[in-house]
Amino acid sequence: MIIFDPERGEYVDTETGEVIEDRVVDLGPEWRVYDQELQRTGSPLTLTVHDHGLSTTIGYEKVKDRVKLMKMRKLQRNVRVSNRDRKLVTFLTMLNSEASKLGLPDHVRETAAFLLRKVVEKGLERRIDPLVLVIAVLYYSCQINNVPLYLQEFKKRFGISSSDFWKVMRRIKDAIPFNSIED
Repeated sequence: MIIFDPERGEYVDTETGEVIEDRVVDLGPEWRVYDQELQRTGSPLTLTVHDHGLSTTIGYEKVKDRVKLMKMRKLQRNVRVSNRDRKLVTFLTMLNSEASKLGLPDHVRETAAFLLRKVVEKGLERRIDPLVLVIAVLYYSCQINNVPLYLQEFKKRFGISSSDFWKVMRRIKDAIPFNSIED
């Protein structure tokens, strides 16, 4: 039987005592106990959102000055995403959409978002079809995480050519080699 030891961050086989995996990070929500009640302290961090999920939004309330509220919401929308991050926001939105269509698990999305961030960070996304970039990152993430989706499925489903796909894959591998992801 395999159990998770949250104190050490390890998966341990209880029969043999072997540590299956160590240094596991729990990305779930944090819970704190105050006054014998469970209170949530925030949602988990995620790479699939440009600001890692740390932003807040101004909501609608019954206020006297509705015009002021609308101006504040507009200002927040404009300030929330910097000019430098606009392209990343577009790519991450596409990535989340396509990953949902494929029914990919969260850990594959997180890996794909990490890869996509590295490609954009190094400026290797220029003169590439955004859809091909997102599909290539998702395919590479599936390979890394041993998710059994094949290249033919991706190419057929999204109608991308082999030459475009492999050109983008070279850029992804230039941005981050496969070996450095596993470390």
